[in-house]
Amino acid sequence: MTYTTPSLKAEVEASREAFRAEMPGSDAHVWPNNLYVVAKVLGGLQRLKGQALQWLYNQRFVKYCDVDALEIYADEYGLTRKPATQATGDVSFSGAPGVSIPVGTVLIATNNLTLATTEIGTIAANGVVSVPVQAEQFGVASNLEAGTALALTLAGATAKVGDDGLGGAADIESDASLRARVLFRKRNPPHGGSLPDIEMWTLEVPGVTRAFASNKIGGSNVYFLMDDARPNGIPNAADLAIVQDHLSDPVRKPVGTTITVHEIDHDPINVVIEGLDPASQDVQDAVNAELADTFATRCGPSVPGSLFTLPQSWLWQAVSNATGENRHKITAPGTDLTFRVGFLPTLGQVTFT
Repeated sequence: MTYTTPSLKAEVEASREAFRAEMPGSDAHVWPNNLYVVAKVLGGLQRLKGQALQWLYNQRFVKYCDVDALEIYADEYGLTRKPATQATGDVSFSGAPGVSIPVGTVLIATNNLTLATTEIGTIAANGVVSVPVQAEQFGVASNLEAGTALALTLAGATAKVGDDGLGGAADIESDASLRARVLFRKRNPPHGGSLPDIEMWTLEVPGVTRAFASNKIGGSNVYFLMDDARPNGIPNAADLAIVQDHLSDPVRKPVGTTITVHEIDHDPINVVIEGLDPASQDVQDAVNAELADTFATRCGPSVPGSLFTLPQSWLWQAVSNATGENRHKITAPGTDLTFRVGFLPTLGQVTFT
């Protein structure tokens, strides 16, 4: 049975009706009247009790409970909040052959992020060497794209992030993410390496927010997104390697099968809006925000056996949701769009005509 807290008005009205029933001839609805005031006070107190009951009711459900209860529910399923992590990857050093790169060599990115080498390296005869590094700070800011220039104090060498980029860094898991994982676990009990099992294992990796698994001969395919850590949520090569290592652990992977992590590419979708009314900058900004939210929260990648289709109606609805919008017409895209395997629709350029 559900419970909904009555409104303050309803509680006061019930109190006044109770006075009328228990004290014939009185009327707590009439002012001035001391019963009018008493009924209002009693209604307010009853409202407070109702709110307390509503809070207790909410604690029964993962979907509505407070954070303290949420972490208890998570613990019962063996789930813990994913910690903040540091980025790792390779840095390419260039310089004179024979120059040594000691362990602990510090490099600095333009955002003041500092990295430190974790192994010794020596620049080879071709003038380059790749050395593994780890960020000294925690959080998504330590994820760096391939080719990012790095400053260092070591004489005779220059450095940049390697071709795979730095990845694996994430902020501490949000309440919403933990709640979603607990709900997913409740709805999908472990089942011997089923597709939901593989998606749950993928979601264990810090930074991963959404996972999509599909069957293949002899195993499974996995695609995943990192909505809070990467532009458009698309992982880089370093992120893919970390998740692949996690899923290849014999503790998780069913015997005799392979789990293959695949990269995701994005397909920018340009949107043309005609006759927006009013066409003020505030309304246009609101439209852009609603479209961006739709692409970020409702769109996913196409995976084998389940191609993603972007309904045109989603775009119409997003524009209609914009604060201040009265009328519009979307002329592009002019139909629903279906995407190739491994592609994620993202918001391209929005044009108002």
